[in-house]
Amino acid sequence: MVNMKASGHQGQRKRRQAGAEDAVTKLEKLKLRPDSLACVNPDGVPLRVVAREKVLGGESNAHLKAALVAPATLAALGAAPGSRAMLCRPGGDFILSARAVADVPVSEGEVLLGEAQRLSLHVCEDEFYEWVPYRPPADEPPLAALSVEAQLLHARPEGERLVQDAAVLGRQVGKWLFGEMVSDNEVFIVSVSGAQLVLRATGCLPQQAEDEDEDDEEGDEEGDE
Repeated sequence: MVNMKASGHQGQRKRRQAGAEDAVTKLEKLKLRPDSLACVNPDGVPLRVVAREKVLGGESNAHLKAALVAPATLAALGAAPGSRAMLCRPGGDFILSARAVADVPVSEGEVLLGEAQRLSLHVCEDEFYEWVPYRPPADEPPLAALSVEAQLLHARPEGERLVQDAAVLGRQVGKWLFGEMVSDNEVFIVSVSGAQLVLRATGCLPQQAEDEDEDDEEGDEEGDE
């Protein structure tokens, strides 16, 4: 199952205007000073962003949602040994799956992120930022349908075409994102058919909304009879 998290930019602005307690401050969004690494939130964890593709010598489709961390960092995020934790920036729209991988060297206090993740999260390589565990609300809906926009990361040589079956790509994306949380406008870089594609989530339809649409369609058909 894939879960969805709707974009919260507008919600954050409204909360700031209303002076709500859960409004995100500018200080929480800034990079941290390496000499202090003081976090704003009680459960905040300071982590230095490391370019994952440089450590691993490339990227893997299996890591689309992964934030690779050390076991000690995973424990600091409240995860049990051998499990994972949902990780985000304070007030951020994009949720990552923090996990420790035995054969990937990650130092405590670091988080290995891919290029697309750094782009979505607006974080820079070798800088420290505050990260917090993401605790989904009880009514967070499962994802029923996901619309993505695809384009080539690098232009093909002149005269060379890439043909990709949309249905096949959709099934692959479903496998890569199974059990993860996806947000509107989230960006992914995937390797397919010898090329790299940039995928952007352009629409997330929750299960309840899809069920309602199906009910409406059935009602229309009955009315036509």
